[in-house]
Amino acid sequence: MKGYKSEFPLTGIVMLFTIDELTGLINTLCLMRLSKSVLDLEVKSVKKKFKDKFIAAGVNRDVVRSGCDMLWMELDDVIREKIEGRKEKAEEIGLKGNL
Repeated sequence: MKGYKSEFPLTGIVMLFTIDELTGLINTLCLMRLSKSVLDLEVKSVKKKFKDKFIAAGVNRDVVRSGCDMLWMELDDVIREKIEGRKEKAEEIGLKGNL
């Protein structure tokens, strides 16, 4: 419709911004681990570090929280999905580590 402007962002754009921010945090956490791997990373660990604004300080936690709200998803579920996605490509993205 010409001239129609949606007040709500498209789901794909919201997901992109949410996942982009979360990727930075997850990659940082993987590289900080002894294993240097995403393969043994747990949601609990990410959530704990998510609360620490000094870990991956460039990650905008508000974007992640808002994105989860807009997508009607729990933060735990989004983190779990992202970790599983990284696990599938761990070797290709350099996060297989020592495992």
